[in-house]
Amino acid sequence: MIYVPTILEKASRSNSPQIIKTANYVNFNAYNSNYKANVYYDQNTNAEHIAIMKGNLFNKENVLVRVHSKCQTSETFECIKCECRQQLRQAFELIDQNEGAIIYLDQEGRGIGLGAKLRAYQLQEQGFDSADANLAIGAEIDTRNYQVAAQIIEDLRFKSIKLLTNNPDKVNQLIDHGINVTQRVPHRIENFDTYYQMKVQKLGHVVNFES
Repeated sequence: MIYVPTILEKASRSNSPQIIKTANYVNFNAYNSNYKANVYYDQNTNAEHIAIMKGNLFNKENVLVRVHSKCQTSETFECIKCECRQQLRQAFELIDQNEGAIIYLDQEGRGIGLGAKLRAYQLQEQGFDSADANLAIGAEIDTRNYQVAAQIIEDLRFKSIKLLTNNPDKVNQLIDHGINVTQRVPHRIENFDTYYQMKVQKLGHVVNFES
């Protein structure tokens, strides 16, 4: 049977993501474990996003979810300027143990793109932190939008979620777009405290440094 993509008409505003599901609950292997995966194509941005699931989650409450933005520098090339690769790996481990989903969004460099991100890296070599480096090249500190993630979660039919994040803005955006977030689950990686301190001060993240 050939799967025919369908448009998910959930957004009411013209600038809202208009997503087409191009892969539907296909078998997907990662980190030596088996998952199901959907792929969503955003017609407005030409970005592709993937949802990776473990367990029987349909109409389930308190599903553990990680909404994770793409970080090619860390996840592909193992750059050590951020903890994204370790966060992604830990998220896979948690949903492998407990069931849940990872919503992987194509939002490189907190949404500014790969080229701008690398230009900001040059300034980080001169002592700028990542937030100030973004501003110095004329970009914003964080331009990520989680409306498409909300549409994907709605398509997956989760009644409510526990969100694996240190970022209250991510929680608030999902709630604003109609997602029932019952809990924020902290997501701290060891040996990145200096980076986390910057996120607390300039991005409003919440991190318990004593845990």
